[in-house]
Amino acid sequence: MTVSVGEQIYTRYYSPIGARVKCLSYAGYFINTRRDVSGTQHIKQFFSQIVTKHGSAGNLPRSCISRLSPRLCFFPQYVVSQITTPIFFVNATYDSWQLKNILAPGVADPHGHWHSCKLDINNCSSNQPDLIQGFRTQFLRTLTFFFGKQREH
Repeated sequence: MTVSVGEQIYTRYYSPIGARVKCLSYAGYFINTRRDVSGTQHIKQFFSQIVTKHGSAGNLPRSCISRLSPRLCFFPQYVVSQITTPIFFVNATYDSWQLKNILAPGVADPHGHWHSCKLDINNCSSNQPDLIQGFRTQFLRTLTFFFGKQREH
């Protein structure tokens, strides 16, 4: 297994003594939102295309695809509840990739109203920060199962 320098530093200085770390993902908890800025779920369509193109359905957890569409099982929020290995998430709640590709992807913003906001939050219109905050809230809600699971232990 290859471990990045960032993982080595993080696990050395921030993990409890004696903690075993198998993998540390510090991005990539992409969420399935209710809607993007156009009112559509473009990310769900995109993930569906990935699952189809690469034939990923057979490699997704059976516990997920037995109850949900394989395209949904590509989103961590639908499979994290079935993972028994301890998990430590490192992902920004204001994830620039997700803001650019899930909340306000180019296809959802044909007139470019979000273009300058996505480049610099200081360029956002008066209502765009509220939409970004709503996206953050949706992101945190996808983790509620995880937080409840931790309290049980």
